Amino acid sequence: MIKKNTSIFILIVLFFSFCSCEQTKPDAIKINSDNCDNCGMTISNARFAAILFTKKGRTYKFDDITCLLDYRNDNREKTVGAALYVSNFLNDKQLLPVETAIYIKGDNLKSPMGGNIAAFENKKSADTCKVDFAAEFTDWNTINK
Repeated sequence: MIKKNTSIFILIVLFFSFCSCEQTKPDAIKINSDNCDNCGMTISNARFAAILFTKKGRTYKFDDITCLLDYRNDNREKTVGAALYVSNFLNDKQLLPVETAIYIKGDNLKSPMGGNIAAFENKKSADTCKVDFAAEFTDWNTINK
């Protein structure tokens, strides 16, 4: 009986150990080291970067929000249920879920692949850059078309 209980206990511990190994956050983007998984360019400006994080824990990195969208559209079967993140334009170490970010779009933003879209944590921070870059507000539903 003790041997059976010990075996069950070990199996439970192993199960939870393997479950805890699953990655729950995307890998950080390494500027001037990581390449865009869509166009292949080296990611050199984190302010426009984006990440697609799959259910299986794979991180795909992009140099522009438009590369994220192109990759996802070309790889639907691989990206179903993936979490999408964009860099905060004013704090490129902060990743924002695409659904909650505030976006501006304008030619003066000059993003790497010409998408010229920047993401922000809140409307107040986006307002200042909107004026500085002569940009317009947009939203995820519009960008995602």
